[in-house]
Amino acid sequence: MALAAGTRLGPYEVLDSLGAGGMGEVYRARDTRLGREVAVKVLPTNVAQEPRALERFELEARAVAALAHPNILALYDIGNEAGLGYAVTELLEGQTLRERLESDSLTTSRALGLAVEIAHGLAAAHDKGIVHRDLKPENIFVTRDGRAKILDFGLAKWSDRRAPTGDGATLATLTHHTQPGTVMGTIGYMSPEQARGHESDHRSDIFSFGNLLHEMLYGTQAFPGDSSADILSAILREDPAMPPSSSSSVPQVLESIIRRCLEKDVGERFQSVRDLSFALEAISDSRPDEPAASPPPTEPLREVDVAPSIAVLPFRDLSPKRDQEYFCEGMAEEILNAMTQIGGLRVASRSSAFHFKDQAHDTRKVGQALNVTMLLDGSVKTAGDQLRVTAQLINVEDGFNIWSERYDRNMKDVFAVQDEIAAKVVAQLKVKLLGEVPRVQETDTEAYTLVLQARHNMRNRATPETITQNFMLLQEAVEIDPNFAVRVLTEIWLL
Repeated sequence: MALAAGTRLGPYEVLDSLGAGGMGEVYRARDTRLGREVAVKVLPTNVAQEPRALERFELEARAVAALAHPNILALYDIGNEAGLGYAVTELLEGQTLRERLESDSLTTSRALGLAVEIAHGLAAAHDKGIVHRDLKPENIFVTRDGRAKILDFGLAKWSDRRAPTGDGATLATLTHHTQPGTVMGTIGYMSPEQARGHESDHRSDIFSFGNLLHEMLYGTQAFPGDSSADILSAILREDPAMPPSSSSSVPQVLESIIRRCLEKDVGERFQSVRDLSFALEAISDSRPDEPAASPPPTEPLREVDVAPSIAVLPFRDLSPKRDQEYFCEGMAEEILNAMTQIGGLRVASRSSAFHFKDQAHDTRKVGQALNVTMLLDGSVKTAGDQLRVTAQLINVEDGFNIWSERYDRNMKDVFAVQDEIAAKVVAQLKVKLLGEVPRVQETDTEAYTLVLQARHNMRNRATPETITQNFMLLQEAVEIDPNFAVRVLTEIWLL
């Protein structure tokens, strides 16, 4: 039931209606104590009688109250009047991003500016342990002065076991608000894990952010479809619908950011919104009314007292069964070995770099610990004879990605991928080469895999039994590819 002008909710006097949605009606109101205009969100009567709806309403209020950020709607008060629950927020003047997109398209630089602000607000929420879970153009407000504000934390949950009040009862309510198997969010913007009803964390918001950014830049959803079922199928199984590069004014580096946000596997997305915002800020410094261009080429590193330096971190295993650790380590080690043969480049040792395996590391701290200026990080995913390798070169000083690329290849192309990554890194570092980048020795991939298994087993499980097993693996590798015998003999010597 709509509230008439003049209705009082505590000290707030309703002036007029601003709109209604599935989780509440919003009114312009006057705070009679402070003499200012505010927005009051009230649950409709038929919804207020539902315990779950009341719980969601209270959760939204608590989530917003825990945040204080210029890119998040500010909450002033919460109350109950004659059985009506309500929340009081700042009154915004402007339009939703949905209304903005329907009225006119955004320039690339304008879209980037808004995206950076949204990322900042989202990062503040994630820092408090809050996951929004319903990012979409309707829940982003663009104020008259051009600032982006995130709205509606009605679907938010606490991603860890912290509660804003420290109260045990509140903690239980927040933690168990959404049960596994419950699909929450908006079709078209939800992540694959949301679509499946699985538990989701802050990386689900990163996927939704990618959907949002895609629509801001291209004017269409990343996963279109004629029905809800078609859209959900596309989210779960298809690549995002990207226009041909030749017909798009969006820089390729920005397209890569969108693709990384929209990875199906959470481990292949940006792992934090702060990393994502760093990447966006690096390309958002163009003039306001012009499409953003790719960042200017980095200046060649000059060899003064210290040569350019890099550490190759162990690649992460993103295979379905997480049983390719030996292969991931082997790939990173092959690239590292190729780098050590490049004149004018200082490379951290394997033992030093691999010390940071399986750690959630801060790039600056890792770089300082290893005394290098650049980090090469990556991940590997195998499925049958298919191979996906993602690599990124990170500047230790500011944490920005200098270069990143994804390789979808057949397993037999593993050596070419390793060569290409090494060559791309060298090109980015502008190292003065004494010769060509050393190529990884090619051999039969099955034999290569056997050698990597033996090496990994020996380094991690050195027992009399594993030594025997390792010799058998190496012998099998030679039988498969006799030309690989010298390499195998070297491995035997190392054992």
